[in-house]
Amino acid sequence: MKSYQFLHLGSCGRFPRSGEPSWSCIEGITAEGARSPGASNHIRYPAQPKVIDGVSPIEAGRLAIERADQARDEGKKLRRLRRDGVCLLAGVVSYPWDHQSLCDDPVDSDVYSLWQQMVLAWLRQQFGHHLKSVVEHRDERYPHLHFYVVPDLRDDGRLDINQVHPGRRAKAAAAADGAEPKHRDRAYRQGMRQWQDTFHRDVSAFFRHERSGPRRQRVNRLQWKMEQAIAAKEKSMLEKIEKKRDEVDYDTRKRAWERYAAPYRALQQDAAVLAERYGTEEKRRRAAEAECVALRERLAALEPAAAPRPAF
Repeated sequence: MKSYQFLHLGSCGRFPRSGEPSWSCIEGITAEGARSPGASNHIRYPAQPKVIDGVSPIEAGRLAIERADQARDEGKKLRRLRRDGVCLLAGVVSYPWDHQSLCDDPVDSDVYSLWQQMVLAWLRQQFGHHLKSVVEHRDERYPHLHFYVVPDLRDDGRLDINQVHPGRRAKAAAAADGAEPKHRDRAYRQGMRQWQDTFHRDVSAFFRHERSGPRRQRVNRLQWKMEQAIAAKEKSMLEKIEKKRDEVDYDTRKRAWERYAAPYRALQQDAAVLAERYGTEEKRRRAAEAECVALRERLAALEPAAAPRPAF
C-alpha cells in the first residue's frame, strides 16, 4: 500500500481575515494545537499534546502577538500592522500510518520515532531560531506534528515574514526583479512546490512516502480512463477471488463435518446405550440391597429372645 507525505503551512494574524471563521487567528489556532478546553470539538477524546521542541503553542502565539503589537505595516506609510496582518506561521506534518499500527508493532513505532527526528531536524534547518514550538498529536487516526514559526521584528519595525515563509520569499524575490503581479503569484506557487519537493527529498523519500497523492497527479483523459478500467478490473478480480475463497472455505468445513459426523453420531448412540445400561444395573443394585435389608429383618425376628440373667 502506497503512503503519501502530508505537509501544510498556513499563516494567521491576531484577528481572522474577512470571511474566515472566528477561530482562524492566533488564539484559535494555538488553542487547537495545545488542545485547550473547547478548542478541539472535532476530536472525540482530545489528549494533551507532547512538546518535542521549544515552548507550547500558547507561548508561541503570545510571542507572535507581542511582536505584532509593536510591528509596522509593509507599506510606505509607517502605520501599525493590521489586525489581520500575518505574524505567525502554523504548519502540520502528518505520518501516513495508522496510530494503532504503531501501538501493535514495535518496529513501526521505531520507524515513526526516526521519522519524527528527521522532520524536527528538517524544520530546524528550514526556519532556524524562528521555529518556536513543535508538538506531537496522537489523539487522531494518524499521528502528526504541529509547528509554529514566529518571525523576527526588524530594526525598521516590520516583521521579517517574507524570509521565513517559502512562498512569500519567492514572491518577494520576483517583485524585486520587477515581475508583474501574475508572475509574482506564479513564483509564490513555485516556491511552495519547491518547499514540498525539498521535504520529500530530505525526509519522505527515505521512508518511501510518495510526493503527491492520487488526487494531485496530473494525467491526460486517456490515461485516466485506462487507470479507471484497470482499477475496475482489479476490483472485479478481487471480488471473484474473495467469493471463491468463501466457497472453498465452506466446502472444506462441510467435508470436515461430514467426515466426523458419522463417528460422532455412533459415539452418541454408544453413550446412550451405556447410560441406559448403567441405569438398569443401578436399579437392580438398589433392589438387591432392599431385599437384603428385608431378609436381615426377618432373621432378626426369628431369633429367640435372650434369657434374662438370674439375680443373686
